[in-house]
Amino acid sequence: INAEYMGPEREQYDCMVVQWVAIYLTDDDFMAFLARCREALRPNGIVFVKENVCSDAHFVVDKEDSSLTRSRQHLLAIFDQAGLRVVKSAKQQDYPSGLFPVVMYGLGPKELAQA
Repeated sequence: INAEYMGPEREQYDCMVVQWVAIYLTDDDFMAFLARCREALRPNGIVFVKENVCSDAHFVVDKEDSSLTRSRQHLLAIFDQAGLRVVKSAKQQDYPSGLFPVVMYGLGPKELAQA
């Protein structure tokens, strides 16, 4: 099933891992997908998102492989729109130079942060 149509059941997961999926989705589809992931989390659940991140630009399009690499600020805005907050983030170490850095974000529902 395609990620933009995936609809996991409500409150079924403690942890979800989303790795190199966003690069193939539009902003709207990625935000909607993350919002569905948020709904699928059990209380205190977490979504891990691992993606390449560009530094300066809002995003970079690679026409060769039809992918989209977003900046940190761009990703944070999408997470926020999906009702998620960053609990922890880490840059992958010892990654080859000349490639976009890879960052993993641990995301939790925003409403739990306010409780």
